[in-house]
Amino acid sequence: MHFNSAGDPLLDTLGAALAQATSNDDRVKALLAIELRKHLLSEQAKFSERHQALRSKYTRAQEAHKHSTDSLERDSTRLAGLLQHGSGGGIQTLIKPSLMSLTKDKQRAREALEFSQMMADGTRRDVDQALAGLMACEQEHEES
Repeated sequence: MHFNSAGDPLLDTLGAALAQATSNDDRVKALLAIELRKHLLSEQAKFSERHQALRSKYTRAQEAHKHSTDSLERDSTRLAGLLQHGSGGGIQTLIKPSLMSLTKDKQRAREALEFSQMMADGTRRDVDQALAGLMACEQEHEES
């Protein structure tokens, strides 16, 4: 009997045992062992593929969160600078922006900061979810 061992040494050994089996009982045992091994290899391949996809998702989520927290920091610094400038502190420039322009800039900076905070919160949830999925996958694998 010929079967595809997929280069697995244990399957090769079981195939050789099947070829050498002299009783029906031994052939059934060898066939069962072969099928169980094939199933195990198939499940391991599925786990590996799923685990890699989840790990990639987690890595992408971490990168997105890093980007969003960097944006949050930039927007926070920008708003702080505008607030300081508007209160008379800081370095005086030769050309002072009009009060209306400064107020609009502050409002835009606040809106940008709020948006960045929302994005950072969302990406933090994405990181947490991706990590939970990865850990659940690993837990399922350990239990099986």
